Amino acid sequence: MVENSKRDQTIVSLQLNYKSIEIAESMTDLGSILDWEGFRTSTEVSAVVIQSTILAMLISIGTSIISFRAALQKKSAAMVWLGAFCATYALWNLFYLVSYTQRDISLAETTLTATAAHRGHLILGVILPLIAAKFISLIFFSRRATSRMFVASVTAVIILYYSPVEKYYFLANALTGTFILICFSSLAFGLFRVYRTTENLKLKTRSYFVLVGLAVCALFSLVGQIRAESAIPLIPLPYVGNILTAVFLYFLFQMVANPRLREIRELMLRGIRILLLTLILSSIFLSLLAWVGKEDAELFIFNTFIASFIILSVLEPLRSRMDTFFLKQFIVDRYEFEELLKKLPKRLRGAKTVPDLCEAILNGIRESGRIYQTGLFLWDQNARDYRLVEPSNLNFKTSLEVDHPLIAFFKGHPDPLLLEQDHEVPVEVQEALREMHTHMAIPLHRQDELLGIWLLRTSLRSTNPYTSFSDQEISRLNTLSADIMSVLDQLQHFEGQERQKKLAALGEMSAALAHEIRNPLGAIHGATQLLETSPSLLNSEDRECVGILRMEVDRMQKTVNQYLNFARTQEEPVSIFIDTLLRKMIQEVQPKADRTGTRLLLDVQPEIPPLMSDPLKLEQVLFNLTQNACEAFSKTVTVSASLAPQGMLISVKDDGPGMPADVLPNVFTPLFTTKRAGSGLGLPICKKIIDSLGGSISVESRLNVGTTFKILLPLAGEKAARMVN
Repeated sequence: MVENSKRDQTIVSLQLNYKSIEIAESMTDLGSILDWEGFRTSTEVSAVVIQSTILAMLISIGTSIISFRAALQKKSAAMVWLGAFCATYALWNLFYLVSYTQRDISLAETTLTATAAHRGHLILGVILPLIAAKFISLIFFSRRATSRMFVASVTAVIILYYSPVEKYYFLANALTGTFILICFSSLAFGLFRVYRTTENLKLKTRSYFVLVGLAVCALFSLVGQIRAESAIPLIPLPYVGNILTAVFLYFLFQMVANPRLREIRELMLRGIRILLLTLILSSIFLSLLAWVGKEDAELFIFNTFIASFIILSVLEPLRSRMDTFFLKQFIVDRYEFEELLKKLPKRLRGAKTVPDLCEAILNGIRESGRIYQTGLFLWDQNARDYRLVEPSNLNFKTSLEVDHPLIAFFKGHPDPLLLEQDHEVPVEVQEALREMHTHMAIPLHRQDELLGIWLLRTSLRSTNPYTSFSDQEISRLNTLSADIMSVLDQLQHFEGQERQKKLAALGEMSAALAHEIRNPLGAIHGATQLLETSPSLLNSEDRECVGILRMEVDRMQKTVNQYLNFARTQEEPVSIFIDTLLRKMIQEVQPKADRTGTRLLLDVQPEIPPLMSDPLKLEQVLFNLTQNACEAFSKTVTVSASLAPQGMLISVKDDGPGMPADVLPNVFTPLFTTKRAGSGLGLPICKKIIDSLGGSISVESRLNVGTTFKILLPLAGEKAARMVN
């Protein structure tokens, strides 16, 4: 009995020891789950993963090179960090390729082992969010997350460096992937906050673009890693995350380097179009090659030729049809706008006058919902500035002076200017664009002459990310502006010819009418003088009536003389000294100034050279301008003469009541007058005289400030021209 009891205890003890060994072995097997081989359900290496990784590495290296080159050229810190991210991502793909294939590779005299690649690609993976945070902080001016990202990344690098990654690769890989996903999610949340809060159009558009790209790349990268590690072997997941990331890095380079923001919808649809074209053309190629047998080389070459021919034949029509389809279905406002731009040139060619042309442009462009406000400024020869024409609805001032920043900029730049392009233009031009609330300004040039500016606004809110114009829209607007200039040039030429014909007819009629009236008027004037000296005229009332009769006859003779002067041809100009002529003219006007209580001032630049002019006619012009200033109840009238780059500048400036803006364009129009007893020929005669002398006359006036007439005349001889220079 005792022996049996001892034997049973021994058996129980052996059984317990065996169970302990089994438990220990099972625990060891449980720990091996965390190992590399225990994690991967299949050790088979996928050729798609290898090829995708190599392609992503090559794209990243190329983007890194052009980013660093752009950083050196433009001295851009953002380009430096973008290049650093691309280089780090290329290294990550290299290390992951070695780790995935479990093969050592030799680089120059260095060998990269699979064991080192396990640890290396994990360390590079946790560094990527830090570089991305630095790049994003430079683009979006937000550095709050950079310091926290730095601490987290450095901590993760230290842990990965000193941890037994080779033994617990599954755990290290899972934790590292989770860390990277959390970091990029934090960056995405920061971008979303920028998109929601910023009022800057450029930041809003860029944040939306980067946010969408970051989300897509993160999603497909996660799916690709699951595919690479064969975590879900039953589902054929795509491995395209690293290629999408490399392509997205190139688009980031374009976003930073491109002086003009591309519209987000355009970029997205372009990517979809490329993907669909690739699928369609690949299906064509594969369907033809599917006929080829394994050993039929002749059929292979023939079908390859046929496939290439079909692809080249259908590529361009297919791309055009896809563009039209996507625009019509997804970007309706752009589709309608481009269709409208195709129809507008025909409407422009139907315009008969310049106002008709302006109405066709401004009303026609607003038929599409793409354009909310528009304004057209055209050069006004009389006012010597750029006037806002009807029916413009841009809420801005009605004229632009010749020294306005936009006018000065476009005189040397024939290309359109976009609001998002403001970092490449002077500060004053940036401020002018924002002040005018316009998203695009198009200059209208005729050779080297700036005839006008066309302003376009696409949205009522500058924070709208879809206000950016696409390349296609800019191209069509450029073509339309060329059509506008062609039609405008023709209409202005025809209107000028018609105006000359009317003026010539008016001059002939004026001369004939004046000659017919002048003779009987002279007889009436002589009879009136005889009546005034007649001794039989004793009644004071009769004398007063005769005096009124003589004054009215004098006024009629003055009007007749104006008509004759308007029709009279000019004589040959001679060299005269302006200071002598101005002093003589002021002496003649002084009696008139004494009666109106006006002070006359003369300001002539010393040692001013002579000029070419008709002294009698020029004196008549200055006399009329100065006399008009006195009659406007001005307290002070200043007549000045100085040198200008184009010749001699003579100005007559008063501090009278000024003229309304709607009157200025018509001051040189014959028979237009605001005076009760005016003939409407005084200023037109002045303009005709100055034009005949090869000069120009302009007027500037502001209500309750005063009026200034400026006359620009050529100087006499080469010596005078050298003095100007």
